[in-house]
Amino acid sequence: MEERFEELSRVQTMEQARPSMSPRETRRGIEMVEVATGIPSLMMGITWRISPVASTSTASTNRSGFFATSPFNFHSWWPLWFSPFAMATGNTFVVKPSPRDPISQVKSPSLMDEAGIPPGVYNVVHGANEASNALLEHPNIKGVTFVGSTPVGRDIVYKKCGETGKRVIAQCGAKNFYGGDARTAM
Repeated sequence: MEERFEELSRVQTMEQARPSMSPRETRRGIEMVEVATGIPSLMMGITWRISPVASTSTASTNRSGFFATSPFNFHSWWPLWFSPFAMATGNTFVVKPSPRDPISQVKSPSLMDEAGIPPGVYNVVHGANEASNALLEHPNIKGVTFVGSTPVGRDIVYKKCGETGKRVIAQCGAKNFYGGDARTAM
C-alpha cells in the first residue's frame, strides 16, 4: 500500500471527487494495517509448558468469517478498519462494496495477493441487496459490520444477525446521527 500510495489515492479521487481527502483516507488505511501487524505479539499471552506425556496433544481452532458492507462515501478505508484485524487473528474477511463505487475495492484483492495473503482470506463480493442478504445468512459468517441507514441497520442487519447469532456492529445513520443536517448539528 505504501508503494502504491499515489495510485490508491488517485482511484479514490476518481470515485469520490475529493482530491484533498483521498491521501488522508489512504494513509488511515495504511495505519490500520500497521496496527494490526502487532496483534500476534499482543495475543501471545501466557504460554503453557507441554510435558513429554502430553506432547501428542493437539489444539484446533475454528476460524470465522467476517463480513463488512462498505459505505459509498468512505469505501476505501472503511474495510481497512476491520479486515486487517480479522485476518491478523486468523479469520477470513468478506467485503461487499457499494454498487455505486466499487473501483477501490476491486483493487484490494490484487494488493492482498501481492502481499502474500493466501487466497480466500480476503474476499470481495459484488452485488446489491441479494449479495448482502446471502452473506448475512451464510453460516460461516460469524460477525458483521455495517454502515448505512437506520432502517436497514435496525430492520435487516440487526434482525438477521440476531436470528443467526452473529456479532454485529451497525453504525446506522453514522453520517447524520442528529437526524437533521449534519452541518447544522455541530
